[in-house]
Amino acid sequence: MDIDKAVPKPKLYYGWVIVFFSALMQAVGPGQVYLNGIIIVSFRDRFAVSNEEILLATTGIMMISYGISSALFGILVGRVPLSWFSAAILTAMSVGYLALSMVTEVWQVAVIYALVFGIGQMALPVAQTMIARWFTLRRGLAFGIASCGFALPGFFIAPLMTYSIGRFGFSPTMVAYGVIIALMIPFAIRLIVNWPEDKGLFPDGMPDPASAVPSTASRQSESFEVRALIRSPHFWVVGLIVTISPLIVSQLMTYLVPMANASHVDLQAASFFLSGLAVSSVASKLLVGWLADRIPLRVLTTIPAAGYVIACLLFMNEGSALSFGIGALIAGASGGASAVMMAYVVGQVFGRNAFGTVAGLVTPIMVVLSLAATWTTGRLVDLHGHYQTVLQGFIGLSLIAAALSMLLRPTRANS
Repeated sequence: MDIDKAVPKPKLYYGWVIVFFSALMQAVGPGQVYLNGIIIVSFRDRFAVSNEEILLATTGIMMISYGISSALFGILVGRVPLSWFSAAILTAMSVGYLALSMVTEVWQVAVIYALVFGIGQMALPVAQTMIARWFTLRRGLAFGIASCGFALPGFFIAPLMTYSIGRFGFSPTMVAYGVIIALMIPFAIRLIVNWPEDKGLFPDGMPDPASAVPSTASRQSESFEVRALIRSPHFWVVGLIVTISPLIVSQLMTYLVPMANASHVDLQAASFFLSGLAVSSVASKLLVGWLADRIPLRVLTTIPAAGYVIACLLFMNEGSALSFGIGALIAGASGGASAVMMAYVVGQVFGRNAFGTVAGLVTPIMVVLSLAATWTTGRLVDLHGHYQTVLQGFIGLSLIAAALSMLLRPTRANS
């Protein structure tokens, strides 16, 4: 079926309002990864701690909290409105930045990342569930547009935050960002709607459900049992595929500024590499989002892996600002493709009704692998004093992800 002909074109389908809020949630929550490098450098120098210690106190402990909160989301998503989850996430992120402005010890940083920023990272499954529920035929495009929000902190906030810290200081910068996030809370409560059916609508703005392509996988998802799902080998294949790719890009984004700084690239210039990464990420998300509705799942899953291999090879050319710049662009494009791929694969395989539950169950896999990567990365950098071994490891993980994609069973295009 021709997707463009199948989907009617009303004046404004409310699903696009949901896409906007999905993008906003991804910017505030998981988009923080663009800012972690700047924050980590500030705290590492301020408290005179190692890369391993500050990463475990921030990214590492945050991932544990994220795993717990997301698993809870997977359990409660059928009973608690998405607007409530969204308000809790925005509140947590706002409080977290306000609290960072007052820290005096590194353990306080760890508490903030554990108790509030970990909850904020739950924005990713919440935002993706919004899209999965409101779109089927144009799910890839909607995921692509919404996931652009993830890159907004890298494009706008990272350079502004770096400038603000240098000009006004760390604490005033954190307070300002926390207040901005707090202003978003009432809008999320008022405008985020659980399902299109709650407004008398149907996915993609279809005039009635009979006009949509039959959703076999979505129908089957209603009878999924958690135990049966966890026992399914296919669940673990999907879980590893959608975990490895974002794991790599999150580590690359966290270490991009420190890597460039270690190669004697100016810190302000290095922050602009994050902006370049964000630009390419946005372009990739839109392009891959459009392609996702039209290409096989196995092809879609190999796109990010190929890009990460190329980017890591460029980053291994230490001392070259040009290599870092090009590598950042390719890493951003790969990360953009990854953001669309991971959500699209889950949605197409398990359907819109089970999406939130599956996303919550996949999160512990992501947490375990991310914690291992965070500890290993910090340890190897402190041990060897360079990033070569770490980058080689990312190349190996990319190849594993590409191989796993060959085991992915294609399903119906619209579920």
